[in-house]
Parts: sequence; C-alpha cells; structure tokens
Amino acid sequence: MKRALKPLLECTLAALTSRTTTSPPHALRLRWPGVQTDLASCSYARGYAAQGYDDSNKSSWNETPGKVLKPEIKASAEAQRQKNRRKLIQREAMVKRNRRIHATGGQPSAMLAVIDDVYDDMDVVDVATAFQRVAKRCGTALMRKQDGSQTWSRLSERLSALGAHAFSRQKRGHNAIYVLWAHAKVEMRVPDRTSAFEMLRELNSSMESHLDEFEPTRLAVLLWCWAKIQDSCVDGLQGVPPDDVRARAAKLVLCHVEALGPRDICNLLWSCAKSKVPLDDQAFEHIQKWLKLFQVTDALTSQDASVLLWSFADLQHQPDTDVLQLLERSLVDDISRALPKTISNGMWALAKFDHTLDDTSLLQIDAYVAEDRPWRSQDIGQLLWAWAKLGHSPSQSAMSAIDRRVRHLMDHFNEKDLANTMYAWARLGHTPETSDIASAERRATMLFDNMSMQELTNVMYGLESQVSRHMPQHALLSRVAGRIHESTDQQLIHLLRNFYAMSYDMGHGAMNRVRDRITSMEGDSERGPKFYANLLWLFASMRYHPGAEAMDSMSRTCANFSHMLIPRHVGATLFAWNKLGYVPDLDVWDRFCAGMSSTLLTKEWSARQLTYALWALGNMRPWRKPRAEHIAQIVALLDQSDVRGTILSSNGLLRQLYQANSLMRLGDDDGEAPLLVLPEDLLVRGHEEWLKGGDEYRSYGQHEVSAALARAGISNEQEILIPETPFKVDIWLDGARMAVEVEGPTHYTRTSPTVDPSATHMTLARRIWMHACGVRCLYVPYFAWATNDEAAQDRYVTEELLPRIEQRNGWTPEQLAVV
Repeated sequence: MKRALKPLLECTLAALTSRTTTSPPHALRLRWPGVQTDLASCSYARGYAAQGYDDSNKSSWNETPGKVLKPEIKASAEAQRQKNRRKLIQREAMVKRNRRIHATGGQPSAMLAVIDDVYDDMDVVDVATAFQRVAKRCGTALMRKQDGSQTWSRLSERLSALGAHAFSRQKRGHNAIYVLWAHAKVEMRVPDRTSAFEMLRELNSSMESHLDEFEPTRLAVLLWCWAKIQDSCVDGLQGVPPDDVRARAAKLVLCHVEALGPRDICNLLWSCAKSKVPLDDQAFEHIQKWLKLFQVTDALTSQDASVLLWSFADLQHQPDTDVLQLLERSLVDDISRALPKTISNGMWALAKFDHTLDDTSLLQIDAYVAEDRPWRSQDIGQLLWAWAKLGHSPSQSAMSAIDRRVRHLMDHFNEKDLANTMYAWARLGHTPETSDIASAERRATMLFDNMSMQELTNVMYGLESQVSRHMPQHALLSRVAGRIHESTDQQLIHLLRNFYAMSYDMGHGAMNRVRDRITSMEGDSERGPKFYANLLWLFASMRYHPGAEAMDSMSRTCANFSHMLIPRHVGATLFAWNKLGYVPDLDVWDRFCAGMSSTLLTKEWSARQLTYALWALGNMRPWRKPRAEHIAQIVALLDQSDVRGTILSSNGLLRQLYQANSLMRLGDDDGEAPLLVLPEDLLVRGHEEWLKGGDEYRSYGQHEVSAALARAGISNEQEILIPETPFKVDIWLDGARMAVEVEGPTHYTRTSPTVDPSATHMTLARRIWMHACGVRCLYVPYFAWATNDEAAQDRYVTEELLPRIEQRNGWTPEQLAVV
C-alpha cells in the first residue's frame, strides 16, 4: 500500500506547494490508484502544475478549448489509468483464487483440484497461501494423506517456475516466510528433499539483503522456521542461512522486543536455543523485563511457558526467581488443555534450574499425570527425571499411570529415555513390577551398543536399586564391565559401587585395567582426594588388591590432600588400608593423621563416624601407632552429650568402642600411659555388650570343619564364649583348650588369581589380640578348605590341625603373617 500511495503523495505535495496555481479540488482526492480517481498519475499532476493553468473555474478546466492538456500528457495519464485498471482486475482475480484456496481447508485432494484449475495464473501469493494451508492442515502427516505428495509436488513445480526472484519484489518477504513456514511445519518430509533445499536456499538468499526491512514479528517467525528446518533432519542445515545471518536476524528482533507478543518471544528463544545462536546478558535482561509485565504474562498459555522454560534451560541462562514463578503459574493454570510433552518439557527445565515448585502446582501436575494420557517415551523420561531431580515423590495413582504407559511403550524407548526412567526409579525409591524391570533390562541390552557411558551408568543405577527383586543377567553386566574403561571418574565410582551392590565379580582383567588407568594419572589435580578415597573403599569392599604401586599412589594423594576430606572419606581410607592389609609409610601416615586432625576441628562428625575412626585406628595399631593428641581429639568429641546419647543407645557402637579400646592397648609397654582412655560409663557398657555378642551366625564352612573334627574323634562346640576372655569363637575344643576359627572370604583379599589371598588387618589384629589374651587358636582359611569333599577335609584335619591340637600349640604372632 505504501508503494502505491507514494506517487499520489508526491503529486499532491507538488500541487499544494506550487506558487502559481491551485490544484482543482476534485483532482486532489486521495483514493486507491485506478479506482474512480481524478488524480490518475503523477505525470498528469506534475504537468498540470508546470503549465500554470487557472483552475478558478471548474467548467473552464474541462471545456475551454484553449486549456486542453497537451496530447502527450493526456496519453500518459490514460496509459496510467489503464495500467491501474489492469492491476485492479489482477487483484480481484488473486482475491478470488485466494478465496478458493482457503475454501479447501487445506485438504490435499481439494487443494489439488484448485491448483490444476488455476495453475498458470498462480503467483507467489497464491503459492505461498496454498503451501501454508496444506501444511497447517496436514503437518507431518502430509505424505500419509490422500494426494498429499502430489499436491506438494505441484506447488513446488509452480514455485520453481516463478523463481525466487519473484519474492525479492515483496520487500517484507511475507510470502517467502509462508513457504519456509510450510516446509518447517511438515519437518521437511517432502517428496523431493534435494529440490526443496535448493529452493529454500534461493529464498533465503532473496531475503538476506533486506532483513532490516522486516517487521520484528515476521523476523521471529523466520527464525523459528530456520531452527525448525535445521532440527527436523540430519541435513537440515542445507535449508538455512549461515550462522552470522541468523545471529543478525536475532539481534534485529531483540532491538524491538517491546513490539513482540508472547508467541513471538517463544519463537525467538526457541529458535536461538535450537540453532545455538548465543544471546548476551543484556538480551536476556530485556526479555525478562518483558515477561514481568502482568498483562503479558497473563496471556501466556501452558505451551508458551513450557517453550520459554525449555529455551532458557537449553541456552543455559538462569532466569530470576520472579520469572520462574510466573512461568510456573502459567504452566499449570491451563494444564487441563496442555499436551503431555508441554508439561514434561516445562518440568525438565524447572528441574534444571533447581526451582522448588509450589505444593499446589505439584498436586495439579500429579492429578494431570494420574489421568491416562498419551505420554510418549521422551515425555515419561523427562518427567520422571525432573521428579527425581526435584526430590518430589509423586502420588501412587500418578506412578501407576506412568507404569502402565511405560509397559505399553517399552519397545519404543530410546537410550536416553530408558536411562532417565531407570535413574528415576532408583532416586524415587519406586518399585515397578518385576516384569517391567526385566523388560527394561532387555531393552537396555538391545540398545547397549548405542548407549553413552552416562546412560549406561543410569541404567546400572536403576538395576542396582531393584537388585533385591530382580538380579540382572550376567550378559549385560559383563558387557558393561567390558566398557568401564570408557567411563569418567565419577561414572567409574558409580559403576563399581553398582557392581559391588550386585555382588558381581568383574574379574581381575577388568579391575587391572581400572588400576592401570589410575596409576597412569597419579596426582591429577582435578580428581582430588575424595575420588581416591572412594576408589580405595570400593577396591577394599570388592576384595581386590590393586598392588603396592597403585596403593602407594592413591594413598599419597589422600595424604597430601587429607585436610580436604570429609569424615566419611577419612573412614573410607582407613577401612581400605585395613581391609587390603596395606601399611602406609611413616610420612604418608603422619600427613594423613594431621589432615584428619584438621578435619576433626572443621567438619561435623557423627557418633558413628567417630566410633568407626577409633575402631579403624585400633586395627592399624600393630603396624602404625596413631598420635595421642589425635586420639584425644576424638575422645573429646565422643564426650559431647548428643554423641554420647547416640552411642549409649546403639549396641553395635558400644561393642565397636570396646574393641577399639582393647586394640589400642596392643603393643603398649607396661609403664606406658594408655593411648586411648574412654569415659568409664562407655567402657563398662561396651564390655557388657561385647560379652553378649552380636547376632549369631554359623557359616556352612564352620559346620563342615566341626563335622570333620568330630569324625576325627575330637569333640567340639560351636559359638562358645571362652571363659575369662572377651572372645566368642567359631569352634571350641574343650579337651585341648584350644579354639578354631573358620575364616571366610571377608577375612582375606586377593592380589592375583594365581596367588593365595592375604589376611586383612582386621583379621590379623584380632589374631594378635586373642594371642595377647592367652587364647590358643587354629585358623582355617576358606581357600584351604575343600568344600563338599569329605575325603579332602579329613586329610586337612589329619595333616594340618591334629598335630597342633595334640601339641596344644596355636599359631604365634610370628607365624600369623604366613598363615
């Protein structure tokens, strides 16, 4: 319209500003060109003003022969009138064609009939409108519609015939945007994608030169089209302009953010997120100010709020708390009409921001989920992950609805969705049906080769949480163990913990690869002592000895940064040293104890952690003596009222304290002050609980040794408290006044499959303690005992045990190291 009015305005201005004449009133009426106007052309008006005719008498203007216009001026005016009439006729024909196109409702078969009828007359407006209507009606199901492919092909042919240059005359590019929008809407699922991409490139080129002439709302839609096309297929970049062009378009939109509506802002942010177009802090600030306006946020739908939240999260920008609360309200206010993917995307983003949702919002979402809705696997994975991340326990009805949907869609889950779902099972403490767990495991096995290590870690975490109800197949566990070298440090810790909880033996080959990886990166500053403390604990718990070199490496790191350790990791390191029978050198020991002393002053220790530290130091006492000041620090913390109350209420902690007190005295000289002096009430109660003993447990090996001794004619009793000692032994030989301890796998650690296991420090410390109390004892290790073979058992009793029983000679401390 502006282009058409320009000549009228020019000629009007020329006539009004003329000093020699006054334009006739009937010649200055401003109407649409060619529609009953007396001022038909600029040339006519300019010619009239230049002649200086007297226009005081209207009749003389038309009738006086002396004032007739020059022939050339009159001919030019007539030509312009004819041109305008032709334009009017063309416009009326275009309107009729557009009405027919709109009347089809986008139905491909009806649209095809109209296209065939007016094919040669269709211009860019008709083609763009037809593309838009068909895409809006059919969407990604275009190719499944009757005549859908044929309709799209005919429109593409006409568009190619017109050429991209036809759109360059449309300065604001409305029609080109409509064509791009249509291709984005159908996600490039078109008959001839190669030709389509070629045509889109031409359209983009035609618009790049005059992006600054676009309205901001049109630019927002254009950005959305580019992002959608890029995201729709692997070769989508062929249909979008370079990154710098898209960045310039985004910057132009942001300069007029106040002129945008809610959907325009959504289009802008979503397209920037999908296209990875960076936005600076100032841009985000402008957008957030816009969102804080009440009249704008009140107009947001659930879908708008979800798109904005997702875009903020993907662009890694944390909105203000006020903005998050506004978007949360918009997300749930219209929840009854929202699609499942809208809710899951919004919840995923809120979880990314660690935003605490209002209780009312959570209840509304729970009620929405409890209604059986068409959730996709991606929606389920995102929603469950968000609940787990936010620490929200959904209602039973909501989880039941999700379980039904998971059961129905399990074969459609991809790697990421399956990993998120199983991770959420573990974090939420959810217990699905065992058949669902088995189905998830089968699906994980099927997708294994395409899974990332993070996804495998989440799957293993989910399986480990259900291990009491479903034991995973060995095939899957062995494949995970085979890829453990691909894991990051954090993933490695999680996977080893999963294997330990599942009682799965990875084998020395896989464990040795883990060891080699650790020793090759000794002193890595990014790892820190917590990683090594956790790894030591896991090695010890899995009864794997990585060898002296690896133990030295990890122990040095823990000692160098021991002041950074938290109480749990201090206990983990001491446990590993005891369990693996490792004796750190004096320098490492002194630095570790100094760091532990610092931690005692700066960190909060629980009663259990303090008691365990004393017990672990007591087990190390025969090899490395702790400093008296460090023990005094721990005792002072034990004497606090809350800690003392916790210990007095726990029989297990009391027994552990008594054992620690006894172990600390091993090796002390007669005149030396005791290293550990516990409060009298704790010591008395601990001794009482120790004599009572814990839960009685008789192993299968213990029964077999007792039976073999009986066959050899030696009477014995099981689980007997030796008089005048604090020890309850597995087997007591009353006639010989000797004890027999049957030591299972937990008493030993193995450095190699070809080498006999070695006893842990806890095992050796107990042996030394028993000897110091005058108890003569024989020890039967599990690897020397032939289970279920009576003949071999009898030979062992005859050759190994009877000679010492007859001599009433137990093992001495000097012999303990080789037993």
